Formats: sequence, structure tokens, C-alpha cells
Amino acid sequence: MITGIVVFLHSPLAQVRHLVLQGAQHTSVQEVVAATGLGGRPLMVSLDVAGVERKVKRLAWVDTASISRDWPSTVVVSLHERSAVGQVSFSGGKWALVDRTGRVLAAQGAPWPHQPALIGLGQPSRPGTWMASSSSPALVLASQLPTWLRTRVAEVQAQANSNLQLLLYPSGSAALGDDSNLAAKFNSLGTMLSQVPASGAIYNVTVPSAPALTR
Repeated sequence: MITGIVVFLHSPLAQVRHLVLQGAQHTSVQEVVAATGLGGRPLMVSLDVAGVERKVKRLAWVDTASISRDWPSTVVVSLHERSAVGQVSFSGGKWALVDRTGRVLAAQGAPWPHQPALIGLGQPSRPGTWMASSSSPALVLASQLPTWLRTRVAEVQAQANSNLQLLLYPSGSAALGDDSNLAAKFNSLGTMLSQVPASGAIYNVTVPSAPALTR
């Protein structure tokens, strides 16, 4: 019986033949197969699970990954993907989508809708790498925008932690001052936008308990 098991584990019947990908919205099965070499049908028993995990985590959208075997011939890849917080323009009229850590998630020739442009981050590299200015004030601010506000922000400007500004759709801007009490400032801005909508206005929430509007 033991001999039979050994023979089976090292036979073509025990090769990797199927891949199940879980938790992926932006990462494809084809990308995982290409990155890991699982298309070469390695033996299940000799599969380098840790090595496969490391290769999967190099894919642009992947934050964490776990790999498991489902005998006799299936590998299960479970992912937790990164979330975009904004986009950066670079040479040639192209745009790069980035997450809160400055990881470049994707690049294309046109801006993404409903993603704020981040100013002052420099030139992005290829997807799967990090921006050189991954701790820039603009990136930090963008990562803290609440969902309801993110879709209303056209541009995040933050030359320093004491001068944070948001350009809004379809017009207008919000002055936040420094990076303190951001949650309270966002709430104050939300109240002003709902109660006093004004085209081209400047919403000053530097002091969230005493907001001001300049037309």
C-alpha cells in the first residue's frame, strides 16, 4: 500500500491540472499561471507552496495570498487585493492607478473615472512597483478620503502637511489646512456641500467647527 501511494504521488496523475482562484477582481487566472509556472504541471507533492505564494504576491493588485492543495490535482489560490486611492499622470499622457502604499496597480492611456488625481508624487514606474514618494502628503490624504467624498474629488493637492486642498467636481475646492482632525473636516465639508452647494466656491474647513464659504 505504501509503495502504491508513493508511485501515485510521483505519477502524471498527481500533477497540477486545475487552478481555483478566489477573491480576485482584477487579477486573472492567466496572470497567476504565467507568474507561477503552474502551467508546467508540477507534481502536487513537490509543489513549492511558499514559492508560489511569493510569486503571486508580486502581481500588481495582490496584497496577500494563500496557497493550498486540493488533492488529487487542484491548487487553490486565495487573494486579498489592494484598493486604489487615486491616480497619477505621467509622460505621454498616460495615467497610473495607485493604492495607499504608493503601489502602482495599473497603467493606461486615459484617466480612470471617479479616481482623484494626486499631485506631487513624481513619475510612476511599471505596475507592481512602488512610487518613489510613497509617503507624500497627497497620497496619505487620498488614502483617508471617505467613499462618499472620493467620487466628488477631482484632484488632491498637498504640497505640505499644513496646506491640504481638494479640487471638487464639477467645480469648487475645499481647504483643509493641516492633516489634523481629518474625519471632522470631512464631516463638516459634507454638511456644507449638502446644505450650501455653490458652483466655484471655496469651502474652508480648516476649523471644522467653524467652516467658512467663499464664493
